[in-house]
Amino acid sequence: MPNTNTEINIGIAREFPTLGMRNFEDDGLHQYACNYQDLTFNGVTYDVGDHLPFDVGGTHYSADAIETLRLFWDQEWITPLT
Repeated sequence: MPNTNTEINIGIAREFPTLGMRNFEDDGLHQYACNYQDLTFNGVTYDVGDHLPFDVGGTHYSADAIETLRLFWDQEWITPLT
């Protein structure tokens, strides 16, 4: 049965206190925050709570970034902002 809390049902579903159940969204439009100290994303190191910036015109993530974010999601190193 599909998860109704995500449009595309990708990756490991995780529960967030303020957001409910979420899966990884690979449309490139859903922004994520760092949940792992000293996480390196696109050559920059981030701290817990830092927003991971969009890498294409400040509006969305590239295909390469999405691939990396998917790996981070499965390790619980990122959290969705929405």
